[in-house]
Formats: sequence, C-alpha cells, structure tokens
Amino acid sequence: MTTTAILSDVRLGLAGADATVDLSLRDGEIIAVTPHADGQTGAQPEAPSDDERIDGRGLLAIPGLINTHAHVDKSWWGRPWQSFGGPPGLEVRISHERARRDELGIPGVDVTGEVLRQCLRHGTTAIRTHVDVDLGVGLRGIDVVREAVEQTCPAMRCTIVAFP
Repeated sequence: MTTTAILSDVRLGLAGADATVDLSLRDGEIIAVTPHADGQTGAQPEAPSDDERIDGRGLLAIPGLINTHAHVDKSWWGRPWQSFGGPPGLEVRISHERARRDELGIPGVDVTGEVLRQCLRHGTTAIRTHVDVDLGVGLRGIDVVREAVEQTCPAMRCTIVAFP
C-alpha cells in the first residue's frame, strides 16, 4: 500500500535559504519540493483527500540521525541505579554485568523497546547495535532486539552485529 503525505512549511537549512518549502512524500521518501505559499494557496502540491498534510511550522527539516554504535540489548535504561563498587578493570565489570543481567531482566523487550523509542524521539531513524552473544545468553539478545524493533519502532532501520 502506498502512503503519501505533505510536510508543509519547512526550511531545508540551505545557506541563505530563508524561504520555506513543502515536501511531498511517498512511502517515506521525498518525491517533490515546492515553494510554500502562505494560507495553502498558490503553487501547492495537491494531495488526494486521504493523504496527510503535516504543518512543519517553519521548522528545520533534516534527515534522521544514524547511531552506528549502540548496545540496546543490555541497557539499564529506566532501571534503578546499579553501583558497581568493585575493583577497577574491564574484565571485572563485564563479569559483574553478566552475573546480574538475568536478575535485572536484561536483555528484555521492554527495556530495549524503551531505548529504541528514546532514540527515535531524539531523531535517530537508523541504528547499528552490537548484541551480546555468549554461552550465558546465547542468541536471546538478538531475538529480544528483533522483537523490540518489530513491536516498538518498525520504521527504524536496525542492523544487528553479534558481539561475542
């Protein structure tokens, strides 16, 4: 099914471009850029009645952000603060995390979904996440991330990298 919309009255941020434009969108891609005319008159792209018109209110339109290094499977987002308090060193911190992850529900679809929603809320539309794969968690983290993306952010592009 083809979806179309018009994002009207936005700035593209080009040097010296104070005028706003209307972006005609089809299936999430820009298909036309036309000058915006105040009051929806003049050279406005015509949209069929079932199409959506979104008022950009003169704000800046930029492409979505890409997070190229995330670990959404083991975030403690929304969980109570967990103090490590152990000796310095990466290996002991990793051991601490592994020992507590089941107790904290990590990886979990709910916390992973919340991380993805927050990323999307702040403009991230594509993410590459490193997901733990080890003898303790197996492939559960990959399954969790896939399910969270499907349930909470199906429009977000997500690339999963196995992180042994």
